[in-house]
Amino acid sequence: MTAGFIYKISTLTSTGIRKQIAGSKMVRRISTSGITKSGPLGGIINWLSANAGWIGQKVWEFIQSRIPNFQEIWTAIVQGTIFLLNFNFAASDADLEKQIMALEEQLALRRWNLYGYTLGTAITATVGLGATFAINEAAGIYLLKEAGEEILQDFAGEVSSYFMQWNDVQKQKRFIRTYIKTRRLLKAVALNPASPLAPIAKSIWGEKAIQDWGVRSGNWTISGWIQKQIDKLPEKLGNRVEEFLEGLGEGVTETGYTIASALDRYFFEEATNDIQTGDNQARLIELRPDRDGPERLYLAGNTQQLRATVTQTLATTELLNNRDMGMVVSSGDWDEIPITDSNGLEVMLEFYNFPKPPYWSKDRRSKLVRSRLTIPNCRPQKLDWAYIKTTFKGIAFLKGMYIAKCTLSNGRTLKVYCSSEAEGEKILEALASFSYASIVYPLEITHLTNVNRSNGRMKKRGNEPQYLSRMVVTNWNRLTRFQRFRGQITPTDRKSSQKKFQMHFENKLSTFDSDIAEVTRIAIDGESATANP
Repeated sequence: MTAGFIYKISTLTSTGIRKQIAGSKMVRRISTSGITKSGPLGGIINWLSANAGWIGQKVWEFIQSRIPNFQEIWTAIVQGTIFLLNFNFAASDADLEKQIMALEEQLALRRWNLYGYTLGTAITATVGLGATFAINEAAGIYLLKEAGEEILQDFAGEVSSYFMQWNDVQKQKRFIRTYIKTRRLLKAVALNPASPLAPIAKSIWGEKAIQDWGVRSGNWTISGWIQKQIDKLPEKLGNRVEEFLEGLGEGVTETGYTIASALDRYFFEEATNDIQTGDNQARLIELRPDRDGPERLYLAGNTQQLRATVTQTLATTELLNNRDMGMVVSSGDWDEIPITDSNGLEVMLEFYNFPKPPYWSKDRRSKLVRSRLTIPNCRPQKLDWAYIKTTFKGIAFLKGMYIAKCTLSNGRTLKVYCSSEAEGEKILEALASFSYASIVYPLEITHLTNVNRSNGRMKKRGNEPQYLSRMVVTNWNRLTRFQRFRGQITPTDRKSSQKKFQMHFENKLSTFDSDIAEVTRIAIDGESATANP
């Protein structure tokens, strides 16, 4: 399927949409009225005064984008839960104060990085724009309009990233200080002879333990306590409980994201009048400028907006199609032309240094070695059980001190840790055989030494056998139009577009072929992923 693009009516004239329509060639209307010859500074001031409305609109759009949606709120809840599960409640007050100082120092480093970025951006933008205005004022206005929006967006992104980190640090600091004060209060109550709770607390924990609480540092986390309880169980039962808790966490997290995504979708549709009736009802239409061509455009808006937008889009498309595109020059070998399109089919192969599960049992957890290799633009015909099991039969490769890396003809890369140059070349060729893209030689193979850190010292890694354990097939074409329109991929989106296959079994699973057929089929527009793009 030819990937289209989706956008809101209000952003039709933005830089991002014109780049998607015209690539690097864009046409923009520039108002040159009111240009004076008062020098570079005067030209910049004139432009700012003439475009105050546009600047205000961009600032307001940035403020609106900072309002959290339901998915961001749920992400904050998930991150807060993870923080609580791993927080050391037995740490002393001194250690907790050091932790606060470390958070403040981390934030200070990020703040100074932002200062440097701001200064560098301001100096470069001022010098560049000032020099351009001094040489050619019209070109300076064009540069300010073209580059100014992108510079402003990059700067806003850096500022937003800093404030997100600042917010996280402040929440952690407030929690730690609240915990210190609460612990001191509980300790005072437990050690107060006049308190009716003092005898109960001393009988449960002991007076010495209460006195040492917050003075001597220990190690007690909720996650660590749960793991200790699991380790006390018989190994078979412990593995089941561990898998149950892991599935419980995944279920809560993914269901929360599903609910948050649905709420965001509801308010998005409400904002675009999609739940209203009549002529103001929001619509999403597919426009094909050329009925025989592969290009598709998706336009959103009510009937009145779409009439004007369709006319403007058709005129712009005709103008772009009539421009001189040049010619392709090569040695005559069409294989030299890179494949820039993708069928949206991606395969991730997961290997472990044990041939069979359980991989995360108590006796294996400390020495577990895993490899994850991703193959882009995959051929659906290669997703055959016999071919996969033959290609990676037994020990697929040894994970060692070599890195083998290659570039594919579609610009993507493959990388694998291996034990020798010959093995690296062999495994890369095996991985590339699953893709429509081919390897661009020569390969890049690097011999590593002392790459692992253990207890602050350098440690050499041995060769670990890698057995094929699992395969995850992702078909990005299965995303809905709303998911594409939203512009961000959530865990729920990823789950809806992929299938997972357990490959450690000797015999083929009965549902393997039907699941492969389902995940490689595009359900949105009725096209098939089995065609070579």
